[in-house]
Amino acid sequence: MAGPIWESNLELRDSAGLSALDDLESLDSRPVQPLLDLLGRFDQQLHEAVRLGGESSLPSPPADIAQVIFCGLGGSAIGGDLLAAYLSDTLQVPFWVHRDYSLPAWVSERSLVFVCSYSGDTRETVSALELAHQRGAPVVCLSSGGKVSRLARQWRLPWICLPEGFPPRMAVLYGMVPPLVLLERLGLCSEQSRSAEDSAEFAAAFCRRCRPETGSRDNPAKQLAALLAERLPVVTGSAGRLEVLARRWAGQLCENAKQLAFFNASPEMAHNELVGWLEGGYWDQFPLTPVFLRDRGDHPDLQRQMHWIAERAGSVGYGWVRVWTRGESWLERLWSLLLLGDYTSLYGAWLRRRDPLPIQSIEALKRALEASAPHLEGTATPEP
Repeated sequence: MAGPIWESNLELRDSAGLSALDDLESLDSRPVQPLLDLLGRFDQQLHEAVRLGGESSLPSPPADIAQVIFCGLGGSAIGGDLLAAYLSDTLQVPFWVHRDYSLPAWVSERSLVFVCSYSGDTRETVSALELAHQRGAPVVCLSSGGKVSRLARQWRLPWICLPEGFPPRMAVLYGMVPPLVLLERLGLCSEQSRSAEDSAEFAAAFCRRCRPETGSRDNPAKQLAALLAERLPVVTGSAGRLEVLARRWAGQLCENAKQLAFFNASPEMAHNELVGWLEGGYWDQFPLTPVFLRDRGDHPDLQRQMHWIAERAGSVGYGWVRVWTRGESWLERLWSLLLLGDYTSLYGAWLRRRDPLPIQSIEALKRALEASAPHLEGTATPEP
């Protein structure tokens, strides 16, 4: 669609924050630079992820697969969420993203199971892998190593070796695209590898628009980071389509910028949370800021609903932000919001003078779990 990629009833001034984001000389000394460089190679990672899916050995599933389940946590689960959103209108069997130690009772020999843990040592995911193997389900493993890779070799399961050197939350393409290509090769969805390859040029162009060398006047990610840096974003996307991007935005702001953020999905939020927004009187107590992710493919009623909520939230005192997808294909539009949210979170880290890489609270929780559950030796730990 034409017009700006985002709009808000908040005023974006030519602030010191925007000036700081354009000071490239200071970037060299900032811990955010390696992750910005990594994100800027998104198109190369996309091509590599397609190759990994094409070269992987296939599981030996029955001819009548009843459902697909994707097991993972944190950054390793978001790829499954993106895959579910992308294939929601085309995949002929149910697709379930599962974040837990156990498995649903319906998982059986007719269930295709993807097990994704970037480290290979996520406690919940390893537990789900063991249960899937016990039930005789066809399994595909994705990890950079760890216990997932060891069990895959021991049980002769297909294992996609993910490239090392990524924070798990920045390896999202490697969780999404190889399973997408495998589903195509198994005949469960239409040709997708070509679509993924074709979207790489768009992704590269979008990265150029958001990269540090692009000044804040023309850089939507820098603008959004400056607008949201001292606020508490609550990100909402359409259920089944953009809810995963709302989750991603909130998660990346929390982990990269160390900035508290939440997410929800519409239309559900309009049937409960809306009352708290408009009748709770919180606007003058907390810097709550609703951020609405929008796509032209959303249902017309939902488009009108989200527009009405933003306008009404503004009328009672809240600042709000609306962000639209860009791109022609559905995959390109997913990339646009994924990249914009990731860049915004990294610029937020820059503005807030935080190192985006360490996640001390999560690491502390891992250590506490290891210390308090020695009986789970050999079972892995949560990852971001």
